Parts: sequence; structure tokens; C-alpha cells
Amino acid sequence: MNNKTKGILCVLISSFSFCTMNVFIRYSGDLPTTQKVFFRNIIAAIVAAIILYKSNEKVKVQKKSIPSLLARCVFGITAMLCNFYAVDHLLLSDVTIIAKLGPFFTIIFCYLFLKEIPRAYQIGGILIAFVGVYFVANPAFNNGSLVNYIIAITGAVCMGLAYTFLRSCLNKGESKSIIVFIFSLFSSIVCLPLFLFSYTPMTSFQLIMLLGAGLSATAGQFGLTYAYYFASAKDVSIYDYSQLIWAALYSYILFNEKILLHSIIGYIIITSAAVYIFLKEQKTKIRKAPY
Repeated sequence: MNNKTKGILCVLISSFSFCTMNVFIRYSGDLPTTQKVFFRNIIAAIVAAIILYKSNEKVKVQKKSIPSLLARCVFGITAMLCNFYAVDHLLLSDVTIIAKLGPFFTIIFCYLFLKEIPRAYQIGGILIAFVGVYFVANPAFNNGSLVNYIIAITGAVCMGLAYTFLRSCLNKGESKSIIVFIFSLFSSIVCLPLFLFSYTPMTSFQLIMLLGAGLSATAGQFGLTYAYYFASAKDVSIYDYSQLIWAALYSYILFNEKILLHSIIGYIIITSAAVYIFLKEQKTKIRKAPY
């Protein structure tokens, strides 16, 4: 199995895991967002710590990687807070497709921070994707939930930034397990004061749901980190859209959510933009290949 295939497999596992995490979050009920985020991250930190312990790997980061790692943590936790809030207030499939704007924002931020100049078709794909967002969020202009969609989009922006700095860390040779551990520990520490301040007693079922969310998120996080280690984002990012399939199934089967026509149009537009960029990337890659 070559590295690209490994990367694709890791992305597919990550997509399914993150979508399942959202289901657990939804089922955990009316708990503070910070409480949900804390449980999600403390479990990931514990699992990552166990992996580091068993591999005898020391938690060590290169000095040059600290700014990128810190940025990955800050934007990652912000994206998570926005996403968890959106999961509780919007259709699961809407939240999922808006989160998939992350790779489009990554293209923009890779240009701003990593000096990777975007191609014309990438810029075109980004503009098309933003049209799709309008269709998905259109009902917000009628039912007063515009703020919820803005929060979801803000999460996608922060996710794009987090992906950009994650790639930067990996390019500098940082360990995948250490990145996951530091991010999870950082997020837990940040959320701890808010978690204690707004703590709400939980039932056994809610606790189980949060534990499930934490385990699913850990699988998703490791899958994503390994995916970007094995292959570049332009080769595997398109497969992350498989999460929309799971979200649609979960929405319909578990939550009896009806997906409206304008949302479906938006899904198709955004996914088409991603496929367009992916195919152009592959075509460009073939042209550059030596014969």
C-alpha cells in the first residue's frame, strides 16, 4: 500500500469518526459547549499520552515549530467550540458541509502564511464554494438563525487555519502523536476553567455519550494527522467529503431531520467545487510527471 492510499484510508476513517463524534455530541443533550469540548479533548489527551508512553517517545518540540504548533492549538480549539455549538443548533448535515469549507480556507491561508501561491482554478473553486454556502445558509435570513450559521462558518475558517499550521508542523518534522497530545492537552487546559465554572451535572447516559464523543474524536484526530503525514492535502482532502454521506444518513435515520432542497443544492455546489479542484490538481500533477 503506497503512501497516497494510506492517506486516503486515514481520511475516510477520520471522516467517519468525526461525524460519529457529532452524533454523540448531539445525544449528550443540553450541556454547556465547554463541558462537551473538555471531555472530548481530555480523552484524546489521555489516549495520546498512553501511545507516547508505550512508544517511549519523549514530548519534545523543535523551537522553530512552536509558533506553528501554538497557532494550530488556538485555531483548532476555536474551530471545535464553534462546531460543537453549531451541532446543537443546526441540521447535522448543514454543519458538516459548512465544516468542509476548511480545505478551501486552507488554500487561502497557505498562500498568506506558507507562501504557496494558489492557482486560478483554486480561486475559482473557492468562489463557487462560497455560492454553495449561500444556498445552505439561505433559510437563516428567514428564521433568525443567521448567527448560528455565522458561528459555523467561523469554525470552518479557524479549521482552515488549524490545517495550515498542522501541515507546517509536519513539514518541519514534528511527531504526529506529539502534535495530537499537545493539542488535546492545550484544549483541555483552556476549557478547564470554563468547564468548572459552568459545570452541569450529567446522567449516566450523557457521560457515556461524551466518552463516546471523546473516543470518536481521538480516532478522527489521529486519522487526520496521519493522512496529512502520508500525503499532501491536495491528494487526499477530497475524500474528507465522505463525511457528508454519513451526516445525511445520521440526520435522516437517527434525528429524523429533513434536508431541504436549497440545502441539497448547496451541498452539490460545494462538493462540486471540491471535486473540480481535486481533478485539476490531479491533471496538473500528471502533466508534471516525468516520462
